[in-house]
Amino acid sequence: MVKDRVRHLRLLIDHLEEAAQDVALVDEEHILEELGNVETTVDGILKKIGKTRLELREQQENMDDEDGALEEGVFLIKTIEDE
Repeated sequence: MVKDRVRHLRLLIDHLEEAAQDVALVDEEHILEELGNVETTVDGILKKIGKTRLELREQQENMDDEDGALEEGVFLIKTIEDE
């Protein structure tokens, strides 16, 4: 059991990265199982930082408004920074 808050959060974030990579590696039949792992890890991170699913959803809605809807197939491929 990890008692250090910062270390625990770092481990959760590392696990989230690994879980997200697993989603990309499985066939469509097993995606739901892997997404469950991602969601469980997100819940752990939210709990650790004292945030709720509602706050996360509000953030997602703000990002959808700013960045376009991924659900509609709009993806940012490349960014060009100002010189």
